[in-house]
Parts: sequence; C-alpha cells; structure tokens
Amino acid sequence: MFLARQARRSLLLWTEDLEPGIYDNPAFADAVVDLIKGHRDARLWILLEDTTWVVRHHHPLVALSQQLSTFVQIRMPLKEYRQTEADFLIADETGLLYRKRGRGYRGFVHAHLPRKARPLTRQFMEAWESGLSIPDLRHLHL
Repeated sequence: MFLARQARRSLLLWTEDLEPGIYDNPAFADAVVDLIKGHRDARLWILLEDTTWVVRHHHPLVALSQQLSTFVQIRMPLKEYRQTEADFLIADETGLLYRKRGRGYRGFVHAHLPRKARPLTRQFMEAWESGLSIPDLRHLHL
C-alpha cells in the first residue's frame, strides 16, 4: 500500500489476475485516486494476463479503469511476453513490490530500488506497447 502512496507519476502493475488479496481493497484504489488527483500526468497501467476472475467479480481497479480511462488502463500482454515467475508493481521507476507466483506471498517490497525496478520497467513498457485492450473489462456494468 505504501508504494502506491509514495508514487508521484506512475504505477506499473504486471499481474496474473489482479491478485484479489492484494489489489482489490478500497485503500489501494483510494491511493490510486489520490495519485491521479495530485498529478496531472499520473497513471496506473496494468498488464493483466488472466481476466477470468475479474470478469466475474467486482474489482475496484477495473471500476477505476472505466471511470478514469485516461489515467487507469488495463491491457493483456501478448503470449510471448507473459510472465511465469512473478508479479510486480513499480512506483516511479524506483519503488518495487515483487512477488513470486505460486502459493503464499513470497517476495519483497522496497521504496527505492532503481537497480531492479528500471529493467522491469523496460520489460513492462515493451509488453505494454504490444498489449491488447480487453473489451470484456470496458463493458462490465458494475
């Protein structure tokens, strides 16, 4: 949560399924709204690999992407870019939450780790450029 609060320009989230235990809480959505209100060019970009869960359930970040589509966008990475190892959240190319996929919450969070965050930012941006919009998420009636 603190990583979202520390961001001043951007949050980049690469996730398999918008991890219900982490990103579906109102406090995280509030932090995103505060970021957007506080900074004209702020953004939350999400690369979402599996839409199964979010299409069936209300998720605050999907709702934000519908209400604030200029600032909050969700795309699906092409298969060749999909992650198998971890999900991550990057704040302003320096802060990093990195979580290994699988059971439990194995990983780390660090407020200032540009040496690890910048290569992941480049990887994210490459996948983002070729990512696909997800029509099912644009037309949900929440």
